[in-house]
Amino acid sequence: MIGTILALLGFTKGTIDSIIKFVQPKFSVTPKIIKFANEDWGSDGYFTVCNNTEKPLYDIQILLWHHFKNVSESTFPLILKNFEGQEDEPESRVGPIIANTNVLIIDGEVKDKKVKFLQLGYLVPKKCIRIFYSSAPQQKAEILIQPIGYQKHPSQTLKKDNKLAIPFKLPISMKLLSLSFLMKREP
Repeated sequence: MIGTILALLGFTKGTIDSIIKFVQPKFSVTPKIIKFANEDWGSDGYFTVCNNTEKPLYDIQILLWHHFKNVSESTFPLILKNFEGQEDEPESRVGPIIANTNVLIIDGEVKDKKVKFLQLGYLVPKKCIRIFYSSAPQQKAEILIQPIGYQKHPSQTLKKDNKLAIPFKLPISMKLLSLSFLMKREP
């Protein structure tokens, strides 16, 4: 099933085979499907990302996409809120805003479908983190979650004055809608 869905989103057969053979054994995401079934209530919850290896993984990429059920495709029904489980999170200050540079959120569109890429800067060996989310009422959908890539070596976050640059490379062509971090205001 996962290969078929990735193919529909534009992944090549070679990329899909590589994800199944090399990426999935290294790190896992559970659950693989989040269901928002109630149209009257919003939802809060989390999914877990685990490094299954003895070495740290870097620039971990996770793809989230959804199957709509009676809902407009104008917005992605899942909002990433926070995450926990790692110590020493890298933070960068941009004016009065503090950005967690370990979590890059990329919203986009692939073949007229809204997708969300999540890139984690690093994940320590044999460790899991929880990523918290919420949804709004009237969002009846299924969100599918798939690990799609990682690097063996860390990338560098570039900083200059109130500017910040984080390298990323997406495995498919997509229309970029937004880039964001988990952020908080300085108290």
